[in-house]
Amino acid sequence: MTPEQAVFIRIDTADCRPYLQGSSCAELVVSTLFAGREKGWFDLIGFVVLPNEVQLLIYPRRLVVSMLVNSLETDLYPMMSVLTPISGSIFDTDFYREKVDCDEECRQRLRWMHLAPVRARLATLAETYPFSSANPRYRDLLRDIQSV
Repeated sequence: MTPEQAVFIRIDTADCRPYLQGSSCAELVVSTLFAGREKGWFDLIGFVVLPNEVQLLIYPRRLVVSMLVNSLETDLYPMMSVLTPISGSIFDTDFYREKVDCDEECRQRLRWMHLAPVRARLATLAETYPFSSANPRYRDLLRDIQSV
């Protein structure tokens, strides 16, 4: 994987349980994503946190994707276990990853991700879903893909 190779990652919760349901749990995931970015693990292009999955579009930096997922779980687990009963792991050990080859493909993947809460009937507009990079509160905090 080249240093500027974008990657889409979909991480399901263990047994598809809605561990990320509720604003406290979802906000914790968002905070953990930004903390991982600050640690230099990845450049964050976009994200969506749904009740039973996390979707990411990133440029990996210091960690390969499998180590990144493990590190996110390790950072999340102590606080998540206080907020919601968790039996075992938060995330399924088998996650989906796909290299994204060009800026146009990144833009398409990002639009598709941002519509996930609308498709799941969690929001009527992608921009109104609070746990997604489509929300205007994250506009200046993410890596730009030449005006995604």
